[in-house]
Formats: sequence, C-alpha cells, structure tokens
Amino acid sequence: MRVSFIAIVFALLAVSWPFTPAVAVPTNGSRSTWVSGTGNDANTATFCQRTAPCASFASALSVTLDGGVISCADPVSSNPFVISTSVTIDCTGTGAIVRAFAPDNGISINTAGIFVALRGLTINSSDIVLGVAGISVSAGAIVQIEQCKFADFNFNSAIAVNFIPSSGSGHLIINDSTIFHSGSNSVGGGIVIKPQGTANSRVTINRVVVAGGLFGIAVDGSNSTGGVNMTIADSVLASNVNDGVVATTSVGGAPIGVTVINTKTVNNGFGVRSIGNNVTVRLERSTVVGNVTGLAALSGGALTTAGNNIVEANASNGSFSGTISFK
Repeated sequence: MRVSFIAIVFALLAVSWPFTPAVAVPTNGSRSTWVSGTGNDANTATFCQRTAPCASFASALSVTLDGGVISCADPVSSNPFVISTSVTIDCTGTGAIVRAFAPDNGISINTAGIFVALRGLTINSSDIVLGVAGISVSAGAIVQIEQCKFADFNFNSAIAVNFIPSSGSGHLIINDSTIFHSGSNSVGGGIVIKPQGTANSRVTINRVVVAGGLFGIAVDGSNSTGGVNMTIADSVLASNVNDGVVATTSVGGAPIGVTVINTKTVNNGFGVRSIGNNVTVRLERSTVVGNVTGLAALSGGALTTAGNNIVEANASNGSFSGTISFK
C-alpha cells in the first residue's frame, strides 16, 4: 500500500542522528592537502602534502585551512566524517568511497555560513540496523555536490541527501549525480528537503537521476516558517515507490515553490504531487509518463503548467490545477 507523505513527514527527522565531534577550525596547516588509499594519518605533522598524504578525510580536514582543497591522489575508502569549515573535497578522476553506518551519516555538515563543495565521491550505506544519511546538512551552509553517486540507502528510513538546515539560509546545489535505492519502511528517500525553525532553503538540482527508491525528491515545510525555493532541471525521477517529486507543507508551515524544467518523472507511484496551501509546483517542458498517478494537487496545493508538458500513459493522468502566465 502506498503511504501518504503527510502521514510520515515527522518520521523523516529520525534519520538525523547525533554527529561525531566536530573538527576545530585549523589555524596551522595548508590550503592544499591530500588523501590516499596508501596514506598515513601520521602525516598530519607535515599537513598531508602530495608527497606524504593522509589516509582519511578527517585527518586531512584537521590540517586544511578554511577555504582549502582536499584532493585524492588515488582511490580512497573512508569512514564517516564531519565538515565544520569551508572546504572543497575533489576526487574527480580518482574516486573515493565514503561509507555511512549508524549512528553516523556518511558526511555531516553542521556549521552555518560555510561553503562546501564535494566532487567525485561514491557514498553508500553499509548499515542495516538504523537509517542514516549519505550527506546530512543541518545548518545554513552552501553545499555543492557534483559528480557524486549514492547507493543502497534503503535500510530503515535512510536518506541519500538530507537537507535540514536549522537556522539562516541553506543553499544546496546538486549537479551531474545519481541516487539509487534510497528509503524504506515507508520513510526516507533520495533527496529530502526539510528546513527547521525559521530556516529557509534554496535548492538547485541539475542533471540528476533519482531512481529505485521510496521518495525521489521530497520537500516538506511542516517544521519551518522560512520557505523553500527549488528548481529541478534536466533530471530523471524514475521507478520510485511513492513519488518522483512531492512538496507538502502544513497550516502555518513554510511556503514552498518548486519549478520543474525539462525533467522526466516516470514509472513512479505518483509522478508529481503538490500538497497543502502555500505550495506551488510548476512544470515546464517536462514528461510525466508511466506512473500510477501522474499529477495530484491536494489540500489546496497548486500544480501549474506552462502548456508544453507531456502527461500521458499513466494509469491515471490526473490534472494540473492551473496554468503559468508567461511574462
């Protein structure tokens, strides 16, 4: 039986587990550090340089100055770690595997006002007891995820990317990434956006595939008054049990605006759902095909069309609630 997203939104917070201790901001280190599958964490003494790399991201972070870059000399396998300073982790061309296992998320970002860029990582879950997140963002940071892969966050409500800023303005940008098999037990999913308190969220998703999970992209404003503004472009949401895209808020909750451009939401339970007053989902040049229900605007939610979408061959196509006025 398909589970209502509204009925389980509060349970989504269950995947935000206690963080491991944050790394202090280094005052003595390097702006360019390295990790390697054959590295040694004792090399923090020489700041994890290219000729003497460290073995773990946690050690490299401890000697990377704010705004610095951590590079991968060769393929790396990493335990969970916490990011509390501005940093770029770039493993494009070499690759790195980050494992998430309870009670720790794969990567936890918990400091407001920092900029974090993550490139070329494969993040998966090896835990089958408690749900965790691949990347969890709990503060108003700017986080950019590029060319990353997420897989097997399908145990007990796990989430691949859990964006839950608790204050300020959180920005999430995901480009050229894939998320597969996330969420189970009626909770969790690929990308979950759920700001807390007065926090607001600005989210941009480009050329991303979210497939084979419970919820593809889920936006929930019930725990915030700050608002969510999201754009999904040139992406594919496929074969998710519940929704390709769903946006919902409660009475008094955050207003939500989602714009879906040139995106395919196919073979899901619901293609696109807009639930609740103060929720607006707009579709332009997008395809909604092969879902159990293509479109659903519920409880006052707005689901509008630019008049150039394909909505066909769903068991029930559903309908838009209005049109977009071109200006």
